[in-house]
Amino acid sequence: NESLHLTLLHPQHQDSDRSVDLQADSTGWHADMNLDDGHDWIVHVTDEKTTWRLRGRLLKGQRAAHLGPSLQIQ
Repeated sequence: NESLHLTLLHPQHQDSDRSVDLQADSTGWHADMNLDDGHDWIVHVTDEKTTWRLRGRLLKGQRAAHLGPSLQIQ
């Protein structure tokens, strides 16, 4: 069962960055973690082998982020 890797980057304090493996279940991908929602987070999601990466921003007070490819191929 493959997992995804989630990295949450604090916009100002590197020592507050968070990283966790997401596990699949019948409703999607999840991880149990407490997260300070008092500020934005920069979000990166990769596969186990880091062959691809999605990025986005989790806005203050939100529970979902819009993710897109890190590279824009034209």
